[in-house]
Amino acid sequence: MLKYIFVAVLICSQVFSEEFNISDHEELVKCAKELNLDLNDKDLMAKPEFKCIFKCAFEHEGLFKNGEVDSEKLVQVLISETDLDQNGKDIAIKKVPECLHKSRQVTDLCEKSFGIFECVFDM
Repeated sequence: MLKYIFVAVLICSQVFSEEFNISDHEELVKCAKELNLDLNDKDLMAKPEFKCIFKCAFEHEGLFKNGEVDSEKLVQVLISETDLDQNGKDIAIKKVPECLHKSRQVTDLCEKSFGIFECVFDM
């Protein structure tokens, strides 16, 4: 199930380029179905529910602990499930504490998940 985070990385790293087809990624399709999101919607990224795809992925990975992201588990996902080269992984891992700190006050888990993701991958 660590593939959920990997899929999220793919999505943002390609910034939804025309070449990227969300429907090609089974894990993301599962989260979208859970959220009743239409993957063919041209305005998907503009919808508030879009951020909940990241919450879904984080939940499937077991990254939440009492409403906060478990930093050790997040680092493990970054190490084992991202397509980044070693330098990219090192940079992302170094950002984890700062990004988790920035998200401390955010109570909405969709916003929190998306914000952490944006911060870690500097989107």
